[in-house]
Amino acid sequence: MRNWVIIISILLTLICALSLLKRKQNKHRICVLISGFAPRGLKYTYKTIQQRIIDKLKLTYDTVDVFHYSFISKNGKIDSHRTNEDQIQINNDDVNLLNVKQLRTDYQEDIKLEEYITKTCETSVIHPINPLRELYQEYMTSKFPIQNYDACVLLWSDGYMLRDINIEHVENVIANNNLLYTTGHNKWGGIANKFYISSPRIILLLAQRLFHLSERCYKLNGKKENPEKFLEWWINDLQIENRETDMFYVKIRNNLYTTWQNKLENFLKKNPSMNDLFELENDGRYKLKV
Repeated sequence: MRNWVIIISILLTLICALSLLKRKQNKHRICVLISGFAPRGLKYTYKTIQQRIIDKLKLTYDTVDVFHYSFISKNGKIDSHRTNEDQIQINNDDVNLLNVKQLRTDYQEDIKLEEYITKTCETSVIHPINPLRELYQEYMTSKFPIQNYDACVLLWSDGYMLRDINIEHVENVIANNNLLYTTGHNKWGGIANKFYISSPRIILLLAQRLFHLSERCYKLNGKKENPEKFLEWWINDLQIENRETDMFYVKIRNNLYTTWQNKLENFLKKNPSMNDLFELENDGRYKLKV
């Protein structure tokens, strides 16, 4: 009887090993591109990026490389129109929280956006420079050697990932290099930015928006347009095929408050097991528990 137990144990071990080997025999190369202002919130989001994006990809693909571009601050503080976040002390070293193949940083104070953008038509009057910075940050991620990969996932460092990446969608963009996946919960009348699954070709094309914003604004003849509508115009103009992925995330600010309160509330109703991640304040805002 004992011999049979040993034999069965060995067989089960071999089956598991072969199954794992088969799963890892995917030679496609995947790049994960992270951009944004990491000192602002990466210390709260990096574990979800690691577990729900990077680690999930590594279960399927032999090569998953991470590239990170981030602004940092000379004075080590947040410059924000939000009084409960303005002048909060930050740590520039937070850019090192994720293990990456290549990291590049720039002081946000040194970036001269007027060298790239001569006219704007942003709808935000509260902090209109942020969408321009984001265009520049997205452009800088395209400077990494992404042409060496079969598919890319681009996301922002303040994104708190609440779902695993959809591997089927990664496979689809490997098969179709004109396909772009974006999220569906934050479209705001256009196509959501800040989370893409696509081929390197599409990432390079999207990054060129930085050089076409002024052109677009002149064509609007004084009308305003948010970043999502601008992205929609660019995608349609280039005839890129766009589909929605099922990723859901919220942005976490340095003060732990989230964005998209109503969207998060609806998500938590459908996923009650995640309620413990957040606390609901008396004013109706959600705050990340730490």
